[in-house]
Amino acid sequence: MRGDIFSLSDKEVIRLYEIRQAVEGLKTVKEVAEALGLSERQVKRLKAGFKKVGPRALAHKNRGRK
Repeated sequence: MRGDIFSLSDKEVIRLYEIRQAVEGLKTVKEVAEALGLSERQVKRLKAGFKKVGPRALAHKNRGRK
């Protein structure tokens, strides 16, 4: 693990908000996909990652690398 502190870009913060809405059942996967401009399959992948890892799953994986 690269550390506990990480930052999210503005785009990733919006994704976090929308994915959290889907996880909590306030929005459907289809609604979130339309809001983010992604496919339903991609939203399902982000949602699964969020459940497993938390907000870190939404950060770009190359962040912090040279």
